[in-house]
Amino acid sequence: MARTHSAKSFAFVCQGWAVFVVCTMMAVAALCQQAGTPTRRKPAVEERQGRSAGPFLRIGGAPTIGPKSAPTGSRISQVVASTSKLQTVTLTNMGDSDLNIANLMITGADAGDFAITGSGTTCSTSNPVPAGGNCTINLMFTPTGGGTRSASLIIADNAPGTPHSVPLSGTGMDFTLSAAPASASVSAGQSASFAVAIAPAGGFAGSVSLQCSGTPALSTCLVSPTTVAVGGTNAASATVTVTTTGSAGGEGVPAPFSGLPVSGLPAGMSLLALIAAACYAFNLWNRGRLAPLDYSGLQRPRNSIPLRLGFAALAVWLACVVGACGSASAPKTTAQRTPAGTSELKITAQAAVGSVTLSHSATVTLTIN
Repeated sequence: MARTHSAKSFAFVCQGWAVFVVCTMMAVAALCQQAGTPTRRKPAVEERQGRSAGPFLRIGGAPTIGPKSAPTGSRISQVVASTSKLQTVTLTNMGDSDLNIANLMITGADAGDFAITGSGTTCSTSNPVPAGGNCTINLMFTPTGGGTRSASLIIADNAPGTPHSVPLSGTGMDFTLSAAPASASVSAGQSASFAVAIAPAGGFAGSVSLQCSGTPALSTCLVSPTTVAVGGTNAASATVTVTTTGSAGGEGVPAPFSGLPVSGLPAGMSLLALIAAACYAFNLWNRGRLAPLDYSGLQRPRNSIPLRLGFAALAVWLACVVGACGSASAPKTTAQRTPAGTSELKITAQAAVGSVTLSHSATVTLTIN
């Protein structure tokens, strides 16, 4: 006469830690039938003093993930773009047959922040875990953003309840940068100001340096202060001021005498004066009114005014030729001003944390009328 024993269920117990969870999964006992001589039906699993006839998977792992070891239950943050030390998850086969792993993978919103490393990882699809044996999975955490990062380690195997999921969680240390208003419009000669906010994320604390670039020609950009201290939960603030040059005007003030038509005239006028004086002197000479110079007696010639005029005209003519009086007109001076148009200003914030430099930028638009 056959006797049927009801199945006993064993709980899937998870103890939560800061980053990993430690799970103990118990196999579910199947029905046993007995008719004279006991027989078994697959996939019958029999409880045997705390052990199962099939694979019995127990998952354990490091309680934290971060740059340093920490007591159980604590949470350690990792700087964004830096990699934590290796953390180990251990799979233990508490059953009486081999544990065969079909696949290991990481899924979830931030799966890219966690990675299974080949170094030190002994769990694989090609190496069954014997009864009573174990294997390890080494993980690294490299956050790509600030705040809490989460994913799941998925283990597909031949143990009951497959696939098994191990929640992964870490915190990325970073900061955020914002600027307001997003755009401003001013006239040449005026200034525009933008408010900058720097907020910590994931427990970040440190000094952040600020600078701006992309200003239009003939303008300056001033950041005050250039360095801020960020920490806790409060955001630090700074102000970016862009000062333009000039005002909307005409062509500027002309240089002295620039309005005179000097091009080619001084040399021509002096030449005409020279010719006129020479002709007049020659005419007086012929009339006998101008006596020749007497160098022996050092006598002053009579009526020497025309001769002096001729020499004066010659001197003026030579001066104009040597001084380039006949050159082009002097250019007008033009007042400088920031050209009209639209520019994209880039505000950059950087913080050095160990060997990692965190950098963020914000863009604002400035229009010059």
